[in-house]
Amino acid sequence: MKPKWKKLYPDTYSLKDKGPAGNVLMFLLVGSQKALLIDSGYGLLDLPKRIREVTDKPVILVNTHGHLDHANGSWQFEEAYLRSEDTEIYQKHAAPEFLRESFAKMSDDEEAKNRLAAMTAASPAKVKPLDEITEIDLGNRKIQILHMPGHTKGSVTYKVDNNLFCGDVLF
Repeated sequence: MKPKWKKLYPDTYSLKDKGPAGNVLMFLLVGSQKALLIDSGYGLLDLPKRIREVTDKPVILVNTHGHLDHANGSWQFEEAYLRSEDTEIYQKHAAPEFLRESFAKMSDDEEAKNRLAAMTAASPAKVKPLDEITEIDLGNRKIQILHMPGHTKGSVTYKVDNNLFCGDVLF
């Protein structure tokens, strides 16, 4: 069964992804002009298609950190953002050899195998540094970017509407 978007509150959704390191959540925040995807999961879900189930606005992808379960879907986007302190770990986790090894115990799901082949061919994605960006404006929503090293050196938390979206920084 394919995961479905869960509406958390107006214009804010979550989507669960499953993979070798367990479950992970991605968040989609929709503004009046743009949308923001926080984290891109393992990379096996067709995220551009899934996002179109919710909005047709241009999407900005930001990752909370560079681990396999949070940033590997970046390959599906023209632009993806990550703090430079996590570039090395992202490059390691997005390397085709690492991906094949990580997903070796995958089920016999043909669609997943085809997505893995596409991901390994496209990985790692080019990621842009998030270092100097402190806020993202979606039109009627402003997202504050907080550098919170701990889980990784480049971990980031996004603050919007008095809520924090933090990936694994609290673990």
